[in-house]
Amino acid sequence: MDRFAAFVIRLRWPIFLLILAITSFFAWEARHVRFRTTISDLWPAAHPFIKVHRAYEDQYGSPLTIYVMVQVKKGDIYNPVTLEKIARITREIDSIRGVNHDQVVSITSRKVKSITLSGAEVHVENLYPRETPRSAEELAKLRDEVAGAGVIGTLVSFDGTASLISGNFLEARTDLQDLFEKLLALQERETDEAHNVYLAGQPVLLGWVRTYQREIVNIVLLSIALTFLLLYLYIRSIRLTVLPALATIVSTIWGLGFAGLLRYTLDPLILLIPALLMARTLSHGIQKVERIIELSGRQLDKQAEARTLILALFGSGTLGITTDVIGLLVIAISSIPVMQRLAIFCGFWAASIIPSVLILIPVVISIFGIPASWQVMKRLEESALARVLKTNAWLVTGWRARWVTGAFVVATIVSFIVSLHISVGDIHPGTALLWPDAAYNVAATNINKNFVGTDELYVIARVRDDDRGGDGAAAAAGPGGGGGAGSEVAALLGIRRVPILSRMLDFQRYVERNPLVRHTFSYADFFPVINRRMHGNGVKWECLPDTEESVAQFSNVLLRGTDPGDFRRFVDDRYQHANIILWLNDHRGRTLDSVLRWIRSYPRLDEANSGMELQFASGFAGVLAAVDEEVREKELLMFILATLVVAIACLVSFQSLLAATILIVPLVVTNFVVMSVMVFMEIALDVNTLPIVSVGMGVGIDYGIYLLTRILQEYRRNPDYEVANTIAIQTTGRAVFFTATIMIVCVGVWYFLSSFRFMAEMGSLLALVMGINMLGALLVVPAIISVMKPRFALSARLLVWD
Repeated sequence: MDRFAAFVIRLRWPIFLLILAITSFFAWEARHVRFRTTISDLWPAAHPFIKVHRAYEDQYGSPLTIYVMVQVKKGDIYNPVTLEKIARITREIDSIRGVNHDQVVSITSRKVKSITLSGAEVHVENLYPRETPRSAEELAKLRDEVAGAGVIGTLVSFDGTASLISGNFLEARTDLQDLFEKLLALQERETDEAHNVYLAGQPVLLGWVRTYQREIVNIVLLSIALTFLLLYLYIRSIRLTVLPALATIVSTIWGLGFAGLLRYTLDPLILLIPALLMARTLSHGIQKVERIIELSGRQLDKQAEARTLILALFGSGTLGITTDVIGLLVIAISSIPVMQRLAIFCGFWAASIIPSVLILIPVVISIFGIPASWQVMKRLEESALARVLKTNAWLVTGWRARWVTGAFVVATIVSFIVSLHISVGDIHPGTALLWPDAAYNVAATNINKNFVGTDELYVIARVRDDDRGGDGAAAAAGPGGGGGAGSEVAALLGIRRVPILSRMLDFQRYVERNPLVRHTFSYADFFPVINRRMHGNGVKWECLPDTEESVAQFSNVLLRGTDPGDFRRFVDDRYQHANIILWLNDHRGRTLDSVLRWIRSYPRLDEANSGMELQFASGFAGVLAAVDEEVREKELLMFILATLVVAIACLVSFQSLLAATILIVPLVVTNFVVMSVMVFMEIALDVNTLPIVSVGMGVGIDYGIYLLTRILQEYRRNPDYEVANTIAIQTTGRAVFFTATIMIVCVGVWYFLSSFRFMAEMGSLLALVMGINMLGALLVVPAIISVMKPRFALSARLLVWD
């Protein structure tokens, strides 16, 4: 290490110019960074549900579905003005770029049919007539046809006061920002003294989140400015304040430039993470400043002080940063693209702290000299902070250390038990990203109150590959049909065979027994209605026909008077697969988990003789369930891998198993405590919160490494653990306390400044995380050292060469 320090000092100007050149390069590349939500980047690509969704999304729709509810303030929707408004909104949605025209549905669209009996003939016609009904008789007729069309609860509210219009959009062809702006304009235009118009759906939510992007940026910049202001007020030295500020700016440029170099498109919600990474850089920078202040009394020249800084902090700093990088890279084991990119992006950013802090600050000092800081040292030793740290040192020495350790054990047990109740996925019916009174949540609440809901889960009924011909098909052809003829008939009928349709309906009745499922519908539901119409509208005939011939006849009846694509949201053109739509109470994580467990326990799930197989799952709820399962599965694996890798890194560095354990145990317990806090704050683990919590928690290991290294260093100078703990807490601990306090203030103000619920809650949560990390380093680590009085203090590798 002495050679390395001499090398850095000797080549200080070339190294300084090299860092400057690299920083300039990354500053240029940073212009390519784009903050935009790509919805498919939030999905776990390897999950079976996503594979099913990808296979059928072009036909049955993607999660990019919008819902527009038109509600009258008085009376019902059966009046010319309201009906024309519904028809007009339907046409406007159908004209927006990127819309899937087969998936624009309302009572006025051609996709919704009315099945009526006229004499001996059954007619399938558009539910809505060519001309808007105006007379009382025409309006009454429409009301009756709506009641008989099976759209009450899905397209018309239960009380008749509202109508729902839905439209699905193709992600590759849709500009989400343009779509959101057009929807807001439509809402403003169509809302009047007689009608309210509500907007919901994933594109609308993403649009609302994007409106907070400027606010997020402004608050993050304000937090950074506040951080440097507090740093100056703490040090009262512009030159000492500039050093960590310079390192933070360089590291930020490298991180953003790396993302731009890779042409990453980053989700707006991760704008909070740069603030945390800057905090990590600042934490290491303040450790450097703290050591500069300590060295101020030695009267060293600028090269000697720079060399001493490298020798004193390079080892522990590199270990802390390495564990950060490894912990961040572990996030990449997820199959969610946005988390994989985040792991690489954040991992490089964290790694850039080595050149920006551990090398650049000593190089700057070796070139420009050391700031006069003996007055700073004197003021800090006489400040209230010194008295707080003195009390801290008193608490973790002597018999008091046992009480601190005992309290730590109790906190571990309690937090572990509470953390088991952490929720995965949404825990609110609307969205946890926005406050309950936000326009989006108000709209979602009203829609779910008046209709079966917007949370649709799709189950695909598919003809088995081994049943497109064969014995089952031959039997279906009847006693006179040969095997070849039976295969041809089966291939022609596809999903329209009685055993398959019967099993689809049986599955729907089974699913509807779950109270979390409001309603179901599939292609099979058309046949009992036609059968009833064909038999004089007798109720007893509302069942599936008995023969394949009748099914084939009824399916042809359905096609009369329809346009191509009218039934594509229910069945494919070749009748090889069909969509079973489940409307759920909500999309909360527990709801999705319960419904999927119920579906998977369907008694006839693996039954082969019906010729059909069920594939799970698609639709908005299906995709969200896949994300929840990925987070639930990978969160524990990430934690275990990160802990294991960090433990190995500490073991290799200190060459002591006990030293590594002392550092890892507080980190593990901090995880339990944070999860417990999330339970009480009603914050769930999801694709948005998991990376932020992971990045925030990594600060704790840095604090512990710096403090333990200083304790070991002081113990070798004076083999008394009480003295070593006291000196370490009053020096290195001072930097830990101040860094944590600054970050608690700077992220804590998010709660008071932000109108964006996600940012406000993350601010309060991260403030708690910083506080818990600080207490773990300043109380738990020295208390354990005081109680155990480990022997490794003289044998462990010391990461300081001063």
